[in-house]
Amino acid sequence: MPDKCNVILTDDDAEDRDFLIMALERNKFNGSLVEADNGVRLFDILDKCQTASKDELPDLLIIDLNMPFMDGFEVLDKLQHDPELEHIPKVVLSSSSKAEDVQICQQLGCDKFYQKPSTLQGYDVIAKDVLTYLKNNNHTC
Repeated sequence: MPDKCNVILTDDDAEDRDFLIMALERNKFNGSLVEADNGVRLFDILDKCQTASKDELPDLLIIDLNMPFMDGFEVLDKLQHDPELEHIPKVVLSSSSKAEDVQICQQLGCDKFYQKPSTLQGYDVIAKDVLTYLKNNNHTC
């Protein structure tokens, strides 16, 4: 098992990123977390990871759907069609509650879908579930 896991959180809303980061920290996240504010920046980070080493690729991507430049659906589609990136687990954290959005995300390779909560306790529930998911997939975070 790796000593540390690497997560990239992609969301254009800095406050939403902060809420999730604080929830992960409150729930004993012990990994590295990199932030991207849109899908284009996410792929810039992934390109740098690939250039450095395949071992540098993240263990999890957390992706918002509604972002400028490249939205979450486009991100998932691009990841699904890249053989070097398609294996990375993907979690969507979105304000959308539409069943069709969940279905499309699943078709595009999303492993988990969460609706953004309205409370800090809701973010804690998501953080605990994400950390459990990582642990169940042999990552120590």
